[in-house]
Amino acid sequence: FPVTIIEMGNDTPVAYSLYAKTNQSDEVFKTSRTLKSAIDKDLFALRDKSVVAVSRNEILEVEIQNGKENLVLTRTGNNLKENWTLSRENLPADSGEWNKTLNTLIELKASKIAAETTDNLAEFNLNKPFAKITFVKADKKRIHLTLGKTKQGLFARTDNRDTISEVDKTVEEKINLPSSHYHSKQIASFDRFEVKKIRWVRGSSSVEISKLDGSDWKFSDGDQTKIDSARVDSFLTNLQDIQLKKYLTKKTSIPSFLS
Repeated sequence: FPVTIIEMGNDTPVAYSLYAKTNQSDEVFKTSRTLKSAIDKDLFALRDKSVVAVSRNEILEVEIQNGKENLVLTRTGNNLKENWTLSRENLPADSGEWNKTLNTLIELKASKIAAETTDNLAEFNLNKPFAKITFVKADKKRIHLTLGKTKQGLFARTDNRDTISEVDKTVEEKINLPSSHYHSKQIASFDRFEVKKIRWVRGSSSVEISKLDGSDWKFSDGDQTKIDSARVDSFLTNLQDIQLKKYLTKKTSIPSFLS
């Protein structure tokens, strides 16, 4: 196969250029100095720095063992409408907060390669890790991520790779978050644009409205009174945005007006 060699020379006296030529011609030409910076890289700059080789869409469940508690979050729904549940507590998870942590974990990058083999895990405290994260994939295969901490830094490895990576210490903050941090505070979880029917019940009376094509609403009992669609949409928006302050414990008595 023909081989092309590019030889780079000195920078030009003016302009952001340098001299260069190829082995296929004696002609010398000028090119941008960005060519030099593009290829002036060591092996680490060129290698894959990802620690966890898994796609977000593959993950069905994540378990975090941080020394204080075990958190298990399970994905429900599909990739277009992704929801997560705190399995041990059987509570919906706050998608926004959990996604911050999940993204931090699956996008974890090596700041440098601490070791190419796992011959000496004790050097990085990976024989007694301070945290373990297990990713369960759709095909039921598991990827185990372990993290060890020393005075020199934070180190990570997965069971499907031999390398030990040094990673940013900020990931420790995410791993140590308690399960209560992920409790969803949304009382009513629904998409207001998909609501087709609303029924209010108060004592022995009730009112029901149904959505027509478009954004108009009508009373289900045939009442022809015109309904203000903007007010219905505002009601659904407010209902969707209601946030709870805290979860009641099992020992807390339920107020009579909720029983």
